[in-house]
Amino acid sequence: MSETLSARLAGFRRAHDLELTMVCSDGVVLGFDAKVEIDAARMGQTASDLVLLMRAIGADMEKGGLQMSILEYEGGTLVVTHLPTGEDLLLLSADTVNVGRVRIAARGFREAYEKTRVLD
Repeated sequence: MSETLSARLAGFRRAHDLELTMVCSDGVVLGFDAKVEIDAARMGQTASDLVLLMRAIGADMEKGGLQMSILEYEGGTLVVTHLPTGEDLLLLSADTVNVGRVRIAARGFREAYEKTRVLD
């Protein structure tokens, strides 16, 4: 029995002490899990806009495709990484979580997702 993407994201969120995990594509949420109340559809759309902006900046600077974006806020950190299959992964952590660990976790999820992609 295969697990759904949302179930996989829930396990990943708990294992890495995150507040939110989400996979979206062009603003459409494919799966998410959160321990905080959040409008997932709105966040997916906003993340899509962010990814487009970051890609444009990378193209303008001739630095290649977007790999990962890290935004630090007073209350936590948002990591957005582009998955090899075309979707984007969003990870939201509390301010007490080490950003480097979240970044490493994002890379690990990206590698595993490419090998065993499962959609809801």
